[in-house]
Amino acid sequence: MPAACVIGCNGIGAGWAARFALNGWDVAVVDPDPAAAPDATLARARRWYPALPNGPLPAEGTLRRAADLAAAATGAELVLVCRPDPSGAPTLAQLRAVAPQALLCHVGPAPAGFDATVTATDLPWLLPLAMVAGDGAAADRLCDALTALGMAPVLAGPAGTCRAGWNPARPPLTMASVQALGPGLLAACGDLPDPDRDAALTGLLRSLKDRNLGAGRILTALDARRAASNLTDPGDLVRLQVLPAWIDYNGHMTESRYLFACSETTDALLLRIGVGPDYVASGFSYYTAETHIRHLGETKVGDWLTGSVRVLMADARRLHLFVTLRRGDQVVATLEQMLLHVDMAANRACPAPPQVLDRLLEIARAHATLPPPEGAGRRVGERRAPG
Repeated sequence: MPAACVIGCNGIGAGWAARFALNGWDVAVVDPDPAAAPDATLARARRWYPALPNGPLPAEGTLRRAADLAAAATGAELVLVCRPDPSGAPTLAQLRAVAPQALLCHVGPAPAGFDATVTATDLPWLLPLAMVAGDGAAADRLCDALTALGMAPVLAGPAGTCRAGWNPARPPLTMASVQALGPGLLAACGDLPDPDRDAALTGLLRSLKDRNLGAGRILTALDARRAASNLTDPGDLVRLQVLPAWIDYNGHMTESRYLFACSETTDALLLRIGVGPDYVASGFSYYTAETHIRHLGETKVGDWLTGSVRVLMADARRLHLFVTLRRGDQVVATLEQMLLHVDMAANRACPAPPQVLDRLLEIARAHATLPPPEGAGRRVGERRAPG
C-alpha cells in the first residue's frame, strides 16, 4: 500500500487522514496535542463515504498515531503538513531529513521550499475539490495522487483561469464549475448540523453521480478506473444502503428495489467493458430482453447490500448474466438476465464493437472457469434441489 504522513490531525488534518485511509493508503499521523483524535473523523467517514462508489472500496489502509516525526514520515510517499501555526510545525530541513523522497505538501499558504500546496473544504474526506499550487512536476505528481484518491485537483492558471488537474485535456474551468465541486455543495446545505450535513452532502453527490453531472463525474471516473484495473474479478461490483424510500407497507425493501439493486450491478459490469454514458450517447447500448429475479431474503432500512455478477455466456450480440445480491454473507436475491447489444437509432440488435466485445469475452472466459452459480437456469415455480 502507498504510505502518507499527516502532520497535525485536528480538524482538516483528520479529514485528510481519513481520505487516504479509506482509499487504501497507510497513514501515520503526528500531533503534539494529545487531544487530537483522527479516529473519530475516520469513523464518521466510514459511515458516509462508502455510499459514493458503485463498487467496494480498496482494502482500508491503517491509520496510526506515531510517536514522533521520524516514526511518522520515514518511508512516506507524501507528507502533508496541516498545522495552521507554523511555529508548531517541523522545519523543511527536518522533513527532508526523514523523508527525502517524499512529496512535501502544505495545506494552505506554505513557507518557501515546499513542493506544493493544497487547499480543500473542511470535509476533504467527502468533497472532491482540492486547489493545488506548485511548480511543474511536483504539482502534477500531487494532482495524480489526489485523482487516485477520488478528488478533483484544480490548478490556478493565468488571469484567474483554472484547469482540471485530473484531466489536463479538459478546457479551462469556470469559477462556477470550481465552486460546484465543494463550496457550492456546502452552501446548498445551509446551516445543517454535522450529521445531517454529512447525509445531505452524500445524497447530493450520489444524485449528481447517478446523472453524471458536476462533481458526480469525478466519482464516475474513479469507478471506471478501478473497474478497469479489476476487469475479470467476479467479486462485488456495487455496495448500496437500503434507504427509507425503498421500504414498502410490510416494513421490508419493496420488490422493485431488488430489481434496482441488481440493475445497478449490471450497470457496473457494463461500465467495466466501456458501456457508460459516453458510449450510450454514441447511439449504442445494451437492452434487457429477459429477466428472472428470485427473492430469497428480507432487507430493512439501513441494511448494506453488495452485488456481484457472473457472465454465463457472451457473444457479439448477446450477454447472459447472473447477479447475486447479498446482505453480509446471506443471499437475499438473484437475477438472471439476457441483454442484447442494440443500435439505438435502428432499434435492433447489432454486434458490439471490438473495444467492447474484447473486454466482455475476456471476462466471460475468466468466469467460465468458476463453478456455475446456484440457481442459474431455474424457471418460475421450480422447486429447490433436495439437500
